[in-house]
Amino acid sequence: HHPKKGALSIFSLFCTEKVQKEINQVIGSYQVPTLDDHSKVPYTVTVIHKIQRFSEVSPMGLPCRVTKETLF
Repeated sequence: HHPKKGALSIFSLFCTEKVQKEINQVIGSYQVPTLDDHSKVPYTVTVIHKIQRFSEVSPMGLPCRVTKETLF
Protein backbone atom coordinates (compact mmCIF):
# COMPACT_ATOMS: atom_id res chain seq x y z
CA HIS A 1 0.00 0.00 0.00
CA HIS A 2 1.50 3.29 -1.09
CA PRO A 3 0.89 6.21 1.34
CA LYS A 4 0.19 8.64 -1.49
CA LYS A 5 -2.62 6.42 -2.80
CA GLY A 6 -4.43 6.61 0.54
CA ALA A 7 -3.93 10.36 0.75
CA LEU A 8 -5.27 10.74 -2.78
CA SER A 9 -8.41 8.77 -1.88
CA ILE A 10 -9.10 10.90 1.19
CA PHE A 11 -8.32 14.09 -0.75
CA SER A 12 -10.71 13.18 -3.56
CA LEU A 13 -13.52 12.26 -1.14
CA PHE A 14 -13.46 15.73 0.39
CA CYS A 15 -13.17 17.57 -2.91
CA THR A 16 -15.61 15.76 -5.19
CA GLU A 17 -18.77 17.58 -4.08
CA LYS A 18 -17.15 21.02 -4.13
CA VAL A 19 -15.66 20.43 -7.60
CA GLN A 20 -19.02 19.22 -8.94
CA LYS A 21 -20.79 22.21 -7.41
CA GLU A 22 -18.32 24.67 -8.96
CA ILE A 23 -18.59 23.03 -12.39
CA ASN A 24 -22.40 23.01 -12.25
CA GLN A 25 -22.59 26.66 -11.16
CA VAL A 26 -20.06 28.00 -13.66
CA ILE A 27 -20.34 25.70 -16.68
CA GLY A 28 -23.67 24.00 -16.17
CA SER A 29 -24.53 20.37 -15.62
CA TYR A 30 -25.07 19.57 -19.32
CA GLN A 31 -22.25 21.56 -20.92
CA VAL A 32 -18.85 20.24 -21.90
CA PRO A 33 -16.05 22.32 -20.34
CA THR A 34 -13.70 24.14 -22.71
CA LEU A 35 -10.34 25.83 -22.28
CA ASP A 36 -12.19 29.14 -21.96
CA ASP A 37 -13.72 27.83 -18.71
CA HIS A 38 -10.31 27.19 -17.15
CA SER A 39 -10.03 30.59 -15.45
CA LYS A 40 -13.63 30.40 -14.19
CA VAL A 41 -13.15 27.23 -12.12
CA PRO A 42 -10.06 27.83 -9.93
CA TYR A 43 -10.97 25.25 -7.28
CA THR A 44 -11.44 22.52 -9.89
CA VAL A 45 -8.14 23.38 -11.59
CA THR A 46 -6.34 23.29 -8.24
CA VAL A 47 -7.82 19.87 -7.40
CA ILE A 48 -6.77 18.53 -10.80
CA HIS A 49 -3.22 19.79 -10.24
CA LYS A 50 -3.07 18.18 -6.80
CA ILE A 51 -4.37 14.86 -8.11
CA GLN A 52 -1.78 14.93 -10.89
CA ARG A 53 0.90 15.71 -8.33
CA PHE A 54 -0.13 12.86 -6.03
CA SER A 55 -0.54 10.36 -8.83
CA GLU A 56 2.86 11.10 -10.32
CA VAL A 57 1.77 11.46 -13.92
CA SER A 58 5.32 12.06 -15.03
CA PRO A 59 8.02 9.63 -13.90
CA MET A 60 10.56 12.43 -13.38
CA GLY A 61 9.75 12.94 -9.72
CA LEU A 62 10.49 16.65 -9.86
CA PRO A 63 9.72 18.60 -6.68
CA CYS A 64 6.94 21.12 -6.80
CA ARG A 65 6.38 24.36 -4.98
CA VAL A 66 3.71 27.00 -4.71
CA THR A 67 4.30 29.91 -7.05
CA LYS A 68 1.16 31.86 -6.18
CA GLU A 69 -1.25 31.57 -3.28
CA THR A 70 -4.80 30.67 -4.30
CA LEU A 71 -7.64 31.78 -2.07
CA PHE A 72 -11.19 30.40 -2.23
